[in-house]
Amino acid sequence: FKDILNISDVKNVKNVMVTDATGRLVKTITNPESIIHLRDLMQGVYLITLEMKDGSKQTIKAIKK
Repeated sequence: FKDILNISDVKNVKNVMVTDATGRLVKTITNPESIIHLRDLMQGVYLITLEMKDGSKQTIKAIKK
């Protein structure tokens, strides 16, 4: 991704947590929109964790260009 991350099924997502490659939490977004603006992050690899309203979590690896 470049500056924007899209979430397709955002109605079930409670929080979005962005973690850098070292495991440091860099951003938490509560009640996210379907488009997340991440232009303030530096280039690199990030783990995007979607915390669902039912308590489950999904983690996606994303590379910022």
